[in-house]
Amino acid sequence: IGRLFRRGPPVRLDTLPPEAPGLEPFLQGLAGAGLRALRYDHFGNWHEHLAPGTGWDGYLAARPPELRTTITRKTKRAARDYRFERIIAPGPALDAGIAAYEAVRAASWKPYEPFPDFDGHLLRAVAATGQLRLGVLRAAGSGAPVAAQYWVLDQHGRRATVLKLAHVEAEKAGSPGTALSALMIQGLLEDDRVTELDFGRGDDPYKRAWVSERR
Repeated sequence: IGRLFRRGPPVRLDTLPPEAPGLEPFLQGLAGAGLRALRYDHFGNWHEHLAPGTGWDGYLAARPPELRTTITRKTKRAARDYRFERIIAPGPALDAGIAAYEAVRAASWKPYEPFPDFDGHLLRAVAATGQLRLGVLRAAGSGAPVAAQYWVLDQHGRRATVLKLAHVEAEKAGSPGTALSALMIQGLLEDDRVTELDFGRGDDPYKRAWVSERR
């Protein structure tokens, strides 16, 4: 690889954790080919390891007081104003869930999706393995989706990683995204018995309230 890169432009290799097996010999190989590797911190990853058997009540008790209060208030409202759907398997419900996610994404604060077919393909592929946890919150009256997010379990079912989440910007005052996150995490803890929650890449400020560890 070093010989291939040596006469070309600078190359950026990202998402390499410093503790990755084989990283040091790899960097030594690049140096042996005459390349100079400059390390940099690309992003943080917020996550939290949980004791086996940790339930929703135990998890909630460890959250910051402000988040606990918000969750209690918003989930009560969600029970009244919204309908919660949790989708894990292929079929018509998944097709409807994908359509709901895409509708929420289009009406959210997030920028244009450059690969609009990506999420649907990923959701179907992961559902086929049994590792998908897709959540949708719909308005109780109209059934219109107001928030959606999806998590993926690792192959052992111990770690759950949220890959994408969004809410309809016009519904922001009701905090449907917060309510949906709480409902999804409750299911991950009590139904799936996961022992690690992972909020993926990025140091978004809200993440440190839901999980407490950063790498």
